[in-house]
Amino acid sequence: MQEDAFYYLRSLILRIQSTQDDFPSPITAEALNVGQAEPPDAVIEFFRVLYTGSNKPFGDERVDRLVKSMSDDVLFVTTRARTKSGKHLFMGTCIQKFDRKQKGC
Repeated sequence: MQEDAFYYLRSLILRIQSTQDDFPSPITAEALNVGQAEPPDAVIEFFRVLYTGSNKPFGDERVDRLVKSMSDDVLFVTTRARTKSGKHLFMGTCIQKFDRKQKGC
């Protein structure tokens, strides 16, 4: 039963990868903020239950941020970096800017 849940979440994520949007040309700040895709609701709900013990919104901004962050990471890892959330696009942009010693981020 556990394995079924794992494969179900994985299939949801991989389905998003196959339907992700291409970036607009030219790329806008809004497109970078949103990213190519958002994690499936089931993944977000999984992490919410993991952190709080309930699938209802917790009302704590820190918990919500952790849930979103972990869900973005799972999307990135499961698709082997082919689908990037806004978090991962922004991090890559900032690292490039800091590496070149530019101001930004």
